[in-house]
Amino acid sequence: MVALASCGCKAALIASEQGAPLAGETAAPGGEPAAPVDVVDEAMVSGEQDALLTGGTPAVEPASQPVWLPQLEPVVESSLAAGVENVIRAAEGVQITVPAGVVDGELPPLAVAKVSNAAPFEGFEALALYQVTLGEHHELAQPLTLTARYDASRLNPEFPVENQITGALWDEATGRWMMLPVTVDEGAQTVSFQTDHLSLLGLFYFVKYIVGCPTPHFTIWYSYDEVIKQTGNMDSGSYSYCIVGQHPDYIRAEADALEQAYTAYAAAGFNLPAEKISVVVAPLPNWSDDPQYDTLTGLILLPTDDWHDMDAMRHAAAHELFHLVQSRELSSGDYLSQAWWMEATADYAADKVAWENSKWSRTNKMGKPIRLDYLQQDMQEGGKHAYANAFLVDFLLNQDFIYPSFFELWRASIDGDSVMAQLEKMLQERLGQTWGEMYREFAQYMIFNSSSGLPVPNSVWEDPTNDRAVIDKEAEINAEVLAHASGFYGIKTNTARFYKLEWLNENEGLVYVFYSPGDQRSPPAYYRMYPKLTATMPLAPGDAAYFLLINPTSTEGMEFQIKITESEESAYTIDVEFDAQSDQKCAQESDWGTAPYRMRINKDKVTIGYNSAVDDPNWIGYVSEHTIGASGSGAIEKGVLKASFESNDVVKEVNDAKGNPVFGQVVVNVSFSLSPNPNIPLWWDVLTVKGTSSVDLPPTFEFVGYSCSGTVSGLYVYPHFDFPVPPKPAQTK
Repeated sequence: MVALASCGCKAALIASEQGAPLAGETAAPGGEPAAPVDVVDEAMVSGEQDALLTGGTPAVEPASQPVWLPQLEPVVESSLAAGVENVIRAAEGVQITVPAGVVDGELPPLAVAKVSNAAPFEGFEALALYQVTLGEHHELAQPLTLTARYDASRLNPEFPVENQITGALWDEATGRWMMLPVTVDEGAQTVSFQTDHLSLLGLFYFVKYIVGCPTPHFTIWYSYDEVIKQTGNMDSGSYSYCIVGQHPDYIRAEADALEQAYTAYAAAGFNLPAEKISVVVAPLPNWSDDPQYDTLTGLILLPTDDWHDMDAMRHAAAHELFHLVQSRELSSGDYLSQAWWMEATADYAADKVAWENSKWSRTNKMGKPIRLDYLQQDMQEGGKHAYANAFLVDFLLNQDFIYPSFFELWRASIDGDSVMAQLEKMLQERLGQTWGEMYREFAQYMIFNSSSGLPVPNSVWEDPTNDRAVIDKEAEINAEVLAHASGFYGIKTNTARFYKLEWLNENEGLVYVFYSPGDQRSPPAYYRMYPKLTATMPLAPGDAAYFLLINPTSTEGMEFQIKITESEESAYTIDVEFDAQSDQKCAQESDWGTAPYRMRINKDKVTIGYNSAVDDPNWIGYVSEHTIGASGSGAIEKGVLKASFESNDVVKEVNDAKGNPVFGQVVVNVSFSLSPNPNIPLWWDVLTVKGTSSVDLPPTFEFVGYSCSGTVSGLYVYPHFDFPVPPKPAQTK
């Protein structure tokens, strides 16, 4: 597999104090197939996709491949007639058939060279090996056919010829032969295969004994001796497919897993092939221990090293089968270019579709392995990181009003040129969200919900991927965040203070601040910051604040600059309670005309105010049925805060039962005194409070009018998180 990329952000937090063969049902003699390449699992980037097919730089360095250079003997170079099929005789009994339209544009001459030394292909012996070239063309518009005569005396008459000979294409990127299915003409004793990619081409005899285990939808090929050597003749359960005693239990377990996944995918609406699917179960030396689906041959390759973990085996079988489902829905280019989504959906399907309702239950392998820095990496990164995006698929399907089934989400996601563009479109249309807004909810769930699957400690502060600092009076966050990723930072303080937060630079990103009292891994309160607007936030010892810096775009290295300083001003919210014992209805109506009033303290000076048209994001820029305004003042003398304020809720632009406009108001007058709470930093205790309300609400088309006088009975004062929002453009309701 490709090495995982580095952390999704580059940042500094500076503080004043630092803290196989063809499908068939009969056994066939032969050797152990070589491991084909799971192109998707290699997460190739631009330019690397063609490497596997054309012999360019490999997407991943193969492990310790034998050095081999083909010895070429030119045998023919022939001009081709345009618009017709050309048959070129390369040697006795060997011919190459080139169809009309094999390439677009001018038709270059065909050159054929015999390969006199076979590359290592354990378990196989060469029948015919050739290098075929058509100028600079490596990918063909129409497949050409290589045909060779075989020696029947080399074969076992008890088995079909097509199960004893394979076609193969040499993949320079991995240094391995890739198996291709063959067609046999027993009368002429010839065998043929087709390819639309040019490289070294070959036909090989099987020389090791290969066993085929047939099921309704699969043929599983394996070497009996190798599987027994790797797994032992384990006895791990009762299985439905393959003959007991004739096939190892591990192969029978694979057969059951594949059939279960096939049945579940078909029931969910996915398109699976009617013809049998070839699967090879084998140890994977010199390459990778990971299961693979080969996009070129359609072969599923499963390793033998999962015998001790049957959940892993079941999950791998279902995962690779879903890759086959995906490849039937998409062009090769779309499939390869969006590997991150292919892996994410395959891993979700393997756990939540193939096994959710089975007798074996879920595998619980979805998205594994997932790393602590998962969110800091580009969402579209491939490799093992892409598996973890299965949690994103799961999160999307758990949102209200998104697609009701995985099948519908999958089909919608591929209904365009870009999966990311389709996801953004569906979020906007179905949830009214941007990608960044959804990502914030997803990140909150992954980080702060212990059931999310992200291995964050119970104290998020201890997460080693969290850049963090214990600050005194100031700190700075300077970060570069990868595309479709986030940066995550935490601050704590040893003293109770209000802090001023400033997002200094402006970009297309988003910044959210999560407040966690006592620093517990539980759903915290969160607030959004905006560039150039100053926010105020209280912090007491033991509390933590976490900054989530989101880059929802394809821009790499988006820069964020956040400044945190001690605030000269503290902010509080005041809630008023009315006496319901004397007049419950009046208390209700009085409360309807109040708001969370804002109290600000700067040194000893106290100001109180509220304007719903400015301070409440639900009101900003809109014409409302009523607007609330409040003002007041006070001072702190000898540690006691004394203040008073008046609030007026003006009801306007509503109609009575006859359609005539009516007006009303709720007026509240309050005076109070407070003293600092000795046990809870930044909090105040209410010493005294008194006040009245005057309610004058006329009847409207929808409500019964009410007039009364109420009495203030209580007051609640608590630290305020002041995160202002930009005004919305004026609209009319």
